[in-house]
Amino acid sequence: MGGALTREKRAINEKGNTHWDYPVPTVAIGGTKDGLMRVSRMAESFWHTYNNVEEKQANIFPTVVFEGVSHA
Repeated sequence: MGGALTREKRAINEKGNTHWDYPVPTVAIGGTKDGLMRVSRMAESFWHTYNNVEEKQANIFPTVVFEGVSHA
C-alpha cells in the first residue's frame, strides 16, 4: 500500500507513450486519504500505466486506488 513506480523508472518514447524501465510486473496500490503517497501521484501513475503506456507494456504495471484508505 502507498506506493507507485517512481518517475525515474519511466521515459516517454518517440511516439509520446510511456515506456517503463522496470524488470518486474508491479501493481501500484494507494488510497485517497494517503498523506505520504498522495492521490495526485497515484493519478499520475494511472495515466502512465493505463492511458499513455506503450502497447507492449499494457496491463503489466496496473495502478489501483482505494476510496477512504490511508498509507499502510
